[in-house]
Amino acid sequence: MSTTKYTLSSTVWTRITAAGESGTCWKKTGGTVVVDHTDSETDATLPLTNTNVSISKAKRVPVDADDNNVLALPADNDSDIFYALAVNKDASNILVADVL
Repeated sequence: MSTTKYTLSSTVWTRITAAGESGTCWKKTGGTVVVDHTDSETDATLPLTNTNVSISKAKRVPVDADDNNVLALPADNDSDIFYALAVNKDASNILVADVL
């Protein structure tokens, strides 16, 4: 597994897995973030207004700032990619992802 820290923005979705990767993620610092997934390949960041990728509010899962709150990232298929977005504008929103 590969563990990576991501500093998240509240204005762009940040890719936290490659296509088909599964694993876990958790908040390190900052406020709540949301995690979602899509099977559309794109750049490492995705503007909130991007209409080419189907990231919907209905699928978003919140990850709180508590280090004990670990979210599983099970890829649905070989094309599935997970993204994360900060809920607030706190510059210290850090998410850690451990994926394989």
